[in-house]
Amino acid sequence: MRYIVFLILALFAAGCDTKNGEAEMIQMFLNKSEKKTYVIASPIEGVLQKDGKPLSNIKMIRRLRWNGNEGGIFQKVITDRNGAFQFPLHEETLTMTKLAQFVAKADIEIEFEGEKVDLWYSTKFLEGLYDDTAGQFLNDLVCDISNSEERYRNGASKLSTLCRWNDD
Repeated sequence: MRYIVFLILALFAAGCDTKNGEAEMIQMFLNKSEKKTYVIASPIEGVLQKDGKPLSNIKMIRRLRWNGNEGGIFQKVITDRNGAFQFPLHEETLTMTKLAQFVAKADIEIEFEGEKVDLWYSTKFLEGLYDDTAGQFLNDLVCDISNSEERYRNGASKLSTLCRWNDD
């Protein structure tokens, strides 16, 4: 144990023996970046309804934002005659420093009878598939615009939605 403490102190002293030693070590760490593929948004498929009845031919817009792209991108889908919709997986390869925190946001909205309706807002801090939904695919997803908003947490990730799903 004494040897480990001595080694740590020796390394610290070696790194700080110059006037700028500490600053150089910090700068070295900040400049080290890593290229990695991140899931910005997991695929979502479900049914859009009002009071349990399908909403057909409705334009749905999913806006995706992440580190370095705060303006975001927009994905548009139109519900079919049964109200069914499907948004694809979206991944990006990002280069980030070790100290940077990955953050992605997704929101889905529609316009219904002249009013904007927010169906989904999520944030995620991990790069994996379904990290914003506790690691699970959302079975039997139904987004009924007459629902009240529900909020879910998965670690630091948050989800606010009018949608409901089967946890099985």
